[in-house]
Amino acid sequence: MSYIEKRKVLVDTDVGLDDVHALIYLSSRSDIELLAVTLVPGVAGMDVITDNIQRVLRFLRNKTLPVFKAGEHNLFCEIIESDGHYGKNGLGDIELPKKKMNIRNDMMSSTAMIHYARMYPQQVHILCLGPLTNLALAFLIDNEFPKFVGSITIMGSDRAETSVLGVTYFAEFNTWCDPVAYQVVMNCFTKIRQPIRVVDWSFCIKNLFPLSLFDRIREAAGKIGCENVKTQLFHMLTDSTNAIIQKSYLIGGFLSPDLLAALALCNPELFNIERMKLHHVEPSGTKVGHTIYQPVRHCFVDLVKHTNIDALVDLLVKTIPYSTDPPKKFRKVD
Repeated sequence: MSYIEKRKVLVDTDVGLDDVHALIYLSSRSDIELLAVTLVPGVAGMDVITDNIQRVLRFLRNKTLPVFKAGEHNLFCEIIESDGHYGKNGLGDIELPKKKMNIRNDMMSSTAMIHYARMYPQQVHILCLGPLTNLALAFLIDNEFPKFVGSITIMGSDRAETSVLGVTYFAEFNTWCDPVAYQVVMNCFTKIRQPIRVVDWSFCIKNLFPLSLFDRIREAAGKIGCENVKTQLFHMLTDSTNAIIQKSYLIGGFLSPDLLAALALCNPELFNIERMKLHHVEPSGTKVGHTIYQPVRHCFVDLVKHTNIDALVDLLVKTIPYSTDPPKKFRKVD
């Protein structure tokens, strides 16, 4: 039997609804090793999202995944505040079963990124689903950090002049929360030619998941004869009867930006890109968080341009329902 080496993934997240969609998909992939979760405030504050991740991992029966916390401030030293779009807890106000887990206190989120990147040089793939505060701080702490990272996939920013259904008329939420961090990452990481893939808001709005996805996942689970915990959680967090989740049901399909980002990390062959440079991000004022990209040949990021949404749906249907659940009981790991 041939051995397939798993890709090591670190997820930087503010643990909102679509963040959990991404975690469900990553947890369903047999070729992905989740190294750690680093928390960043965004859709809710640190206390709330710390509670969220414990509940999510408890539901997914993953009690061993290291989780690291961050502070409450962006690089402007302002507290990152939620816009309330995903409810008070960022999870559509759905109360998953509560379970206290051991949150790591020996490192902060940013230093944990450095730790794992240096432990596994060029092997750690970082998926950033919230504001880029932790990633920027990791560089400011350790200027050599970027060269140790395997790749970075970011859900954030918006190439468009105006942001349809964005947090403001001009900005996507993650960049709006910490525009300085976004500028630091785009300037410093691209100079080292670090592989950076950006899934921006305009791309996500144009690539909604067809509602048939949910029926097909149910049908697949029915053929198996049972629903695994990932399928159960996925259905709970895409429930169209939930007034908060209904906001993600748009004309043409279901919006899940972070799930698209996770798919782009795992399946880059299904995404076409264009090489762009971040020309400017508005640091303050009425257009705070507004980003302008320009095509360049050097110091670029791979801005995702096109995908085959039907192929992505097929992939999700073949992955999530067929993933094997971990056992209910765990031995204590020393």
